[in-house]
Amino acid sequence: MKENKVLKELSPYLTLGIEFAFSVLLFVLLGRWLDEKFDTDPSFTIFFILFSVVGGFIRLFVKINYLGKKNDRNNSRDNTSSD
Repeated sequence: MKENKVLKELSPYLTLGIEFAFSVLLFVLLGRWLDEKFDTDPSFTIFFILFSVVGGFIRLFVKINYLGKKNDRNNSRDNTSSD
């Protein structure tokens, strides 16, 4: 029972790495395709790698802050109801 609660609390954080890696991969493939189409090897690929890494870190930061605040609200609600 306690293991399920821990896994439920950690699950939003476990997907962050997968989301980050997938978005970088997607933008790398887009950059490579554009480089082939316009014969600009590796300009678009480098641009989209940088774009996706910076965007991914911003999304990671925002989501971790959101989840932390949500967790704090749930903890404070649990503490006040048990008093």
